[in-house]
Amino acid sequence: MSESACRGFRILVSLPLAVVARVLLAGMPLMLVSLVWVAGPARIHAAEAEESPVAAAQPPASQGTAMVLGGGIDASWHFFQQNGLCVLEQQIPDFGTARFFGGTGTELVFELMGHRILAAASAVRVRELTPTWHPGFPAWRVIGEMGEVLRNGASGGEPLSGELLMSLYRGYDLELGPFGTQPEVVPAGFDVRIGAQRFRTPYGPFLACTRNPSAYSWADMERTRINHGEQIWQLETEDLIHLEALAQFARENPSVRAIYVDGHADATGTPAANLALSKRRAETVARALEGFGVPSAMLVLRYHGDRYPVADNATAAGRSANRRTTVRLAREAPAGESEVAGR
Repeated sequence: MSESACRGFRILVSLPLAVVARVLLAGMPLMLVSLVWVAGPARIHAAEAEESPVAAAQPPASQGTAMVLGGGIDASWHFFQQNGLCVLEQQIPDFGTARFFGGTGTELVFELMGHRILAAASAVRVRELTPTWHPGFPAWRVIGEMGEVLRNGASGGEPLSGELLMSLYRGYDLELGPFGTQPEVVPAGFDVRIGAQRFRTPYGPFLACTRNPSAYSWADMERTRINHGEQIWQLETEDLIHLEALAQFARENPSVRAIYVDGHADATGTPAANLALSKRRAETVARALEGFGVPSAMLVLRYHGDRYPVADNATAAGRSANRRTTVRLAREAPAGESEVAGR
């Protein structure tokens, strides 16, 4: 046996029994496991490699660590109420618990808590992983960093917690890390994956539990960005959910004097076509707000075509960011019709 293989074997046998069992049950040959540990950043997620040869051939989705805990087809979410708070929770085998919690007048918080003391890094990053059914698979993006690193996990409040909630609602898994309990055995640590499976069913009652408008602050609702697909102006379910909560906040908050709705497009089409598309996007959002009870006199509708990009139209990611409708709450009445691009 080669020296590198021996090193891999020594590391394997020193791991917790539960972790070893999960690897062996995944059907991964022992030698491949040892090579993964020796390779460090070039790890292979056993379950993904077995289920999808394409996924195994793509660049790794981990954050440079040697192992990922959690995720998989068995991931599930559960809603319950505890001590006056609304809780949405997932149990993560071999690690601990991921949960969102909040309530009337309290901040929405996300926390990841392990069963044991962790040797966490000074910063725990959160990444959104594109699901296998998505045409962009295996793309990923960094959402941000957890606000607080704890002895046995990490936690974060708004606006990060809200973005994580919406990522899971859209079907994207999350990956947080790095963590580590035995630095001398696993120097690079490990990541924790939070699956989006079975998320939407308990999400409904969780949202109903937390959607009281008094639970939101002005900062939560002041600015909203809705992104659209190519040549798309219709709204997704999660967009309508947020717009309904925004409308309720606006109706019951007398300091809201105006709501600016601005439609935008990427630079794919002609200027005239882009202007028309951005108009349809803004009108669709405005109609949704009116349907949720916002007076039409409060709405200021504008559309800009591709004149105000927020990212590079030469890239697919940039064009995706530019296809958007923004909604802004204002404490002042509209300054005048000169600001309005069209109604």
